[in-house]
Amino acid sequence: MNRMVAKNLKRSFLDQGKRGGGGKGEVITAFERKNKEASARLFYEILVLKTKGLVDVKQDPAFGYILVLKAPQWTKLTKLMESLHFAEAGMNILRGFWNSPIGPKTTHFWGPVANWGIPIAAFLDTQKPPELISGNMTAAMCVYSLLYMSFAWMVQPRNPLLLVCHASNETAQLYQLSRWMKTQG
Repeated sequence: MNRMVAKNLKRSFLDQGKRGGGGKGEVITAFERKNKEASARLFYEILVLKTKGLVDVKQDPAFGYILVLKAPQWTKLTKLMESLHFAEAGMNILRGFWNSPIGPKTTHFWGPVANWGIPIAAFLDTQKPPELISGNMTAAMCVYSLLYMSFAWMVQPRNPLLLVCHASNETAQLYQLSRWMKTQG
């Protein structure tokens, strides 16, 4: 509730600034449209913001309009709210990935993760002498990765993680095959 009230006050301050009021204070007329319970809750939230030094509250005369003013801490609150907005956006991205058809809850994610062992091993093998390369096995790995690249593209949901994994393996295996062919003369 506190964040919602602060967000509405921020919008009110900005609107008042655009109207030429300087954006320093806002007369709270929202109480007029609410029942007693909602008005009390809103006023309580404004007082909580006041005790935290974020707003200042003035009322002249008694039972008159309530004026809510920005306190020096207000800019810190708005910066915090903006950073929370970015954090919330980041969480939405992570939540979307977590629940996606190729997210970590599925074999469409863990299969390619486990499969990365093949291209990593192939890249590490590029440091070994070309005499140790098996031409038949390297050619088989090229065909395997080519077939699984097309599979990763055609399967539904499309699996870009698997596609990148096999494209990397295909690259490494083709390089290994070229090294083997050079040693064969």
